[in-house]
Amino acid sequence: MENASKALLIAASVLISVMIFSFMWYVFRNAAFFSESTQEKIKDEIAEFNAQFLSYETNNSCLNSAGNNIMSSADNKYQKMAAKELNNIADVFSVVNLVYDINKKNNNDYRYNELEEINSVEVVVDGLNQLNNIMGVSYGSRYLLEPNKGVESHCIYKAKSINDTKKVNINAMNLNEKINMYTLMTQMRDTKKVKIDNERCTIYKYYFTGKININSETQKVDSVKFKLIVNDKFDVLVE
Repeated sequence: MENASKALLIAASVLISVMIFSFMWYVFRNAAFFSESTQEKIKDEIAEFNAQFLSYETNNSCLNSAGNNIMSSADNKYQKMAAKELNNIADVFSVVNLVYDINKKNNNDYRYNELEEINSVEVVVDGLNQLNNIMGVSYGSRYLLEPNKGVESHCIYKAKSINDTKKVNINAMNLNEKINMYTLMTQMRDTKKVKIDNERCTIYKYYFTGKININSETQKVDSVKFKLIVNDKFDVLVE
């Protein structure tokens, strides 16, 4: 009788061990699946976020195709390349509006450390001072849109400094010196329809290169930098 009781205890112990192992295996498998699923979801969210900006990044090698600056040549080949490869003022306007909405959704807060989920974005627009002699305006060399509760929609603000940094700077903008993007759209609207290779191409007088920066922690875009290029040969092109 005693042996039978021991046998039953052993059998029960084995059964309980099997049940515990099965339960642990079930939990492990589901945890691994959940982790993998979560990681895939995060990757998809990052890709979706970055896709909003990728089309504005330009291949700067196109700027050297003519030997120097692509805009130094009236050759239609390079003018067509510029029209296809570079951004125009409407593209800059679109990014400014997009970033304004993203930052507003984040309550215009900065991302301070790796524990925060906030991924705010800055826009940098360089070279607008080239318009001073052309249009008689008095623009600075760098304008910004950064997370700041004092910013207005459709506006960029003169930078207090032109030092390049990898991360956005708090209070880097002068909120008292702004440019409304609608004003820039009006000032930089010059275009021509030029026939190139049996194709009518829209050629712009003002282009922008575009460069994006990916945050090393979030893997999301945290900066979009535009630089103005004036098409010096625009006036001699024949429509």
